[in-house]
Amino acid sequence: LLTIQNTDVAPTIAFTAPTSFNLEQSGTASVIVRLSAVTAQTTTVTVSVSGSATAGLDYQAPSATLQIPADTFEGTIFIPLLADELAEQDETIVLSLSAPNSATLSSSSVHTITLTDGNVAPVIANGPTPAVNPVTGTSVNLSFAATDA
Repeated sequence: LLTIQNTDVAPTIAFTAPTSFNLEQSGTASVIVRLSAVTAQTTTVTVSVSGSATAGLDYQAPSATLQIPADTFEGTIFIPLLADELAEQDETIVLSLSAPNSATLSSSSVHTITLTDGNVAPVIANGPTPAVNPVTGTSVNLSFAATDA
């Protein structure tokens, strides 16, 4: 009787970069997770989400499990971004990997996405603004009023 033991070391699994930046209006954030080696088994890993951005308002939460098919070495987490009309500070989506199957966690198991808002808050001048009429060269005063449309 001959017994063959599998002595292959399980590959490590990690994000390819610790951070990324996306404009809120860009539509989708994509984050790549990579194995250190191809394996003959399907690899799964749990993906948890935290950060200052709010699921349902700023983004649609990704699937809680990423599956990397056998004989491939990477998978992509897609996160649909939800644009709004509010001028906001940068917000973050923090992805964390845990509980891998057919792999071990690398030290690069956290990825932070920074969402930059594309809506610029209006700047309102206080009082009349001096200007020059380009045709006559005379000074004119312009006044502006802001309304909420």
